[in-house]
Amino acid sequence: MLYKEIKELFNNRKLFSKLIVEMDINEIKFHDRLTKIWSENGIVEGKHARVVMINKEFDSQASFALLFKYILFYWEEWEKEDVLGIKKEDWTEAIKNQWIPYYFNDKYIVLDELLPFNFFKDSKFYEDFPEEYEKLKKSYEGIRITNEGYKLFTGSYFGMTDDVYYYYEAFINDWFELEQVYPNNWWDKPEVTWVNKYINWINPKI
Repeated sequence: MLYKEIKELFNNRKLFSKLIVEMDINEIKFHDRLTKIWSENGIVEGKHARVVMINKEFDSQASFALLFKYILFYWEEWEKEDVLGIKKEDWTEAIKNQWIPYYFNDKYIVLDELLPFNFFKDSKFYEDFPEEYEKLKKSYEGIRITNEGYKLFTGSYFGMTDDVYYYYEAFINDWFELEQVYPNNWWDKPEVTWVNKYINWINPKI
């Protein structure tokens, strides 16, 4: 069962990090679609979402690890070559102790078994991704990974059909909140590193 299998990864982060390190995102074809406003205007103020899909070549745990690795490399602007010189053991420890907690903050992890029908309705998925919805509407299992606490559906969701696995993420870019945290030229603050800039976009409450 998908819900139990994904929940196991968060209970056993050693296994989760090992799968992330082992999966090769360069050998897989990803279907990555952004909402129209994000695609055309970049990350402006407001809600943004994306869905990433892969064919069902691996089990649910390996597929979730693979999709998260793709997301991680996207946000950090990494290339495969950037991690080639890192020892496998060190890379696995960094994934387990730094990157998983960074992207799946305990404050927002919910791990709720949410039926795809309700996910599509709550997130208005069919409005943002009509083409992908036609491919995914017969999805029968899914799990909400995180919930950032907004009225609009935000956070991440993972689901499956008979043919594909898909990963959905949505966030609100709230410049007003960022100004409260860093009131004067927050973008130039030394503690806001090039990594944190992307994380702040995903989770402006940090």
